[in-house]
Amino acid sequence: MPYSAMHAAVVVLFLLTTMCLVWLRRRWSGFPRAGELDRALGSGALVVWLAYKIYVWLPGVRGLEYSLPLQFCDITGLIAPLALLTGRRPLRAILYFWGIGLSTLAFIAPDLHEGIGSGRFWLFWLSHSAIVGSAIYDVAGRGFRPGGRDWGIAVAAAAIYVALVLPFDVLTHFDYCYVGPPGPGQPAILDALGSWPGRLPLQAILVALELALLLLPWEISRRLSQRRPNPDSSGNIAPPVTDRDGWAG
Repeated sequence: MPYSAMHAAVVVLFLLTTMCLVWLRRRWSGFPRAGELDRALGSGALVVWLAYKIYVWLPGVRGLEYSLPLQFCDITGLIAPLALLTGRRPLRAILYFWGIGLSTLAFIAPDLHEGIGSGRFWLFWLSHSAIVGSAIYDVAGRGFRPGGRDWGIAVAAAAIYVALVLPFDVLTHFDYCYVGPPGPGQPAILDALGSWPGRLPLQAILVALELALLLLPWEISRRLSQRRPNPDSSGNIAPPVTDRDGWAG
């Protein structure tokens, strides 16, 4: 399945679908249909998350080393619908940084060997499409603009979560979040970082830097826009846009 024609077709279909949804959201901005679309996508993402969690618990589908909802994608898959449904800034921050920064690996190197006839094939792609697609939709369609505080929230949340998962991995010899003892499904790139557990600090630094790179273009854009005042139609400088949490966006 990885790097096959089917893999390419799934990625293309995901991109086209996401682009259409973003276009609709921007077109309907300011109208009730925009909120209806948010709620429909959020509800759909929640249904997909629940269906995937139930499916992996069916007898003979996945062992405990894979079926517990402890991966970053599992948590982000639950945060995605909550972010779309509630609009809370901390959830949107985690969705952006975790969804794009950590969950896109599923599209680049999917841990999937089942074919189109398998239920896991469909749920794997639907769940990861819901995560990454929701993050793109929130930025490109709903106008979320991450800032330094958002990056701090995402990094702090990741650090706290890993601190909780790591002892569990050590006790069980599982490899959730790829911070436990090496398992058969770990990404090959981790081998280049050295042996476990010595590579863990380097993993943490690289993740923080990766998330910082996702913040960089927004910070550059923000600094450039501050140098160019944007007058409104009356000639006054337009105030910054804030979300429902009161943060400037």
